[in-house]
Amino acid sequence: MLEVKQVDNSNRQSVVDLIADHWGSSIVVTRGKVHHAKDLDGFAVYENSEMVGLITYHIVNNECEIVSLDSMSENRGIGTMLIEKVLMWPGSTDAGECG
Repeated sequence: MLEVKQVDNSNRQSVVDLIADHWGSSIVVTRGKVHHAKDLDGFAVYENSEMVGLITYHIVNNECEIVSLDSMSENRGIGTMLIEKVLMWPGSTDAGECG
């Protein structure tokens, strides 16, 4: 069974480690902006206590930007589930758009 959890202090180090493993660094640059994984909001998907998906995002001036999206299990809808979670999360966007 898949379980979605918000990134918080209990799983933040696992998130930082996953981003560093998958992206080559815990620092991600998007649109000329430097993002530190330890500072990003996001959601992780777990299956049997193992992280199988992750989305991180950054909000500035009521605009939400997806910084990273990782699915470690293909063709199961994990990426779609994570995007939908961000779009529906209160406060993640003002206009309902995040990209």
